[in-house]
Amino acid sequence: MCAGCSREPETPPADPAPELSFKDSTVVVRAHGCNGLVEDCGGVEVHFPVFNGNGSRASDYLNYAVRAFFVSQLGGSLPNQPDTASAVTFPDIIKESKLLMADYTEEKAAFPMMAVVWTVQGSGSVICNDSIVCVQLEATTFLGGAHPNSVTDFVMVHVPTGKPVQLSGLVRNMKAFLNVAEQTFKKQVGIKGNDYAEKGYMMQDGKFTLPLASGITTDSVILYYNPYEIAPYVVGPTRISLPRTVLEAN
Repeated sequence: MCAGCSREPETPPADPAPELSFKDSTVVVRAHGCNGLVEDCGGVEVHFPVFNGNGSRASDYLNYAVRAFFVSQLGGSLPNQPDTASAVTFPDIIKESKLLMADYTEEKAAFPMMAVVWTVQGSGSVICNDSIVCVQLEATTFLGGAHPNSVTDFVMVHVPTGKPVQLSGLVRNMKAFLNVAEQTFKKQVGIKGNDYAEKGYMMQDGKFTLPLASGITTDSVILYYNPYEIAPYVVGPTRISLPRTVLEAN
């Protein structure tokens, strides 16, 4: 990639397009014998949007990707993706939740004194719904260990074409975008100069890099560094917000 090239975005970020309709859905699978909150006695609880696009490529992709995120957090396997299969088979959150809780029941039976409670909790929120739909996905998993594991990701699709969207495909001038992103990052975390390591941040080769997770809202760009991605767990996640207009800067 030529980082300094100016070019037209692959998918214009503000094309007029009808909103994609959706409804909220919830899956709750409690551990055997659990009648209360899943965080107290074990279980899975996730809330996520279900898109109604009458079988459109955009809705199929989103419904697949949202479910796939949570199934991955549950340790399940994924069926064929919608862009490679003639008939879409969506990942089954309920099935994988039951399998995980069955494993938990076996573990408790084998170790009756085990005090650890297995939980997977998550949510999906539509944060942009114009020509591009963006869903923010969050999950917190605790299956034992020193602390829960939390992860945030984003799924984006161009509604008219049904094609997945990456942030890099929306940026007109990557060099200018990286400059704004880096300066905003440094100001937020209190870095002067270029010594990221001095503040405890582990950027590759000591240079600013974009996170693995990024998305857009109606008026902003979100850059999200998950725990461990660029800093120790104790630092937690780092969330940077930029104006969406920066995507079109020359």
